[in-house]
Amino acid sequence: GPSSEKALSQLNMLDSYVKELVDRFDGNVIITSDHGMHDDNEEGGLHGSFREEDLFIPIIYEKQV
Repeated sequence: GPSSEKALSQLNMLDSYVKELVDRFDGNVIITSDHGMHDDNEEGGLHGSFREEDLFIPIIYEKQV
């Protein structure tokens, strides 16, 4: 699921890749997603239902100054 150790580990790895991209790229970086994910006790994490967690799409905007 989205709060699992595996997901958090992958998120940290992705964060380091994004930091490297932002540090090397001379421009603005906008990152978004196609959907969210919710915790499910049986299967870990799911998406595609009409829930706030699935519908919320984070947008990260990084501007270098």
